Amino acid sequence: MNKLPFLLLLAAGILSIATGCGKKDNPVPQTESSRFQWASVEAFPTANDCIALQGTLTGSWNRADSYMLELERVASETDASLPPELRTTQNSCLDCPFQADEHIELKPSSRQNEDHKSTMTFLACPRQKAKAYRWRLTARSNLKFMPYETSPTGLLNMSR
Repeated sequence: MNKLPFLLLLAAGILSIATGCGKKDNPVPQTESSRFQWASVEAFPTANDCIALQGTLTGSWNRADSYMLELERVASETDASLPPELRTTQNSCLDCPFQADEHIELKPSSRQNEDHKSTMTFLACPRQKAKAYRWRLTARSNLKFMPYETSPTGLLNMSR
C-alpha cells in the first residue's frame, strides 16, 4: 500500500490544528461609530440622602443598555471616640485607586434623546450612608463583549 495519501492527510490535519482558525480575542469596536462615551456626568445630594445623577452619552448612545453607579464611602471626620494618637480619617484617601463599596443598578428616570447624544437622569439611594462618596457611573453596551464606558471618578459631599 502507498503511504503517501495517508501522510498527506495526516500533515493536513496537523497543519489545520496548529494554525487554528480566527482571532481569539474579544471583539472590540472597529470604528468610532459603534462606541459611546460620557460627555458629562454630575451628581447631587437629595433631601432624603439619595443621589440624583445626570449624564449625557454621545456617539452610539442607543447601544447603551444598562447602567451602574459605583460608590466608595469617604469619611469626612476622624473618630472622636479614639485616643488622639489613634485618630485617623478612615477611607479618606482621595488619590488612592477607586474601590467601590457598593454597586447600584440604575434605570433612567428620564431621558432626552437628540441626534448624537442622550441626556439621562437617575436616582440612587445608597444602602450604606456616608457624609461623602467617591463615585463613578458605568454604561454597558447591548453588544456582548464590548467594553464598558465608565465616567471619571467624582466626589460628592452629602451635606446640602
